[in-house]
Amino acid sequence: MERVFSNHIDELNTEESYFRKVILRNNNLIIPYINLAVSNHPLNERDKPKYINYSYLVAIDLSYLSGWVKNEYDYNGKHYVVINQSENEKLYTLGGENLDEESLFSEIRLACKMIFLQVLNISELSDHMWIPIDTPNFKKNMNSGFTEDFFNGLYMPSNIKNLII
Repeated sequence: MERVFSNHIDELNTEESYFRKVILRNNNLIIPYINLAVSNHPLNERDKPKYINYSYLVAIDLSYLSGWVKNEYDYNGKHYVVINQSENEKLYTLGGENLDEESLFSEIRLACKMIFLQVLNISELSDHMWIPIDTPNFKKNMNSGFTEDFFNGLYMPSNIKNLII
């Protein structure tokens, strides 16, 4: 099923997704996502979302990057700009639950020359959400070892690896 989609990025919903081990290198941003929702998209042309278990969202040649950081002392959080060289480029807002214990950012805004979604040979679409951790409302329904391997880059396609070496 491995495919790259550089169109229809606005049809992706990261709100109920999970991410971890985001990579910023060589002016590229790579976000490994679990439970990315798609609708009105070539992967799922219906209005009702379907969920991708494992995928990467990749932004190449960033011109703007900011993150929203919340902490226990300031629930409203703060917005930090990391790169600010954008000249009226389209701004994308990405979110989800950050599973990195060392990192507190929860929302990313970016502008770039190119952005794409890549689904993997191991990726599956489901009508039901993929849950990698136990939550107060849902029990995890994914293999922890496999999920850990994904976040550690074991299944990262070579075209993405080449962006960070």
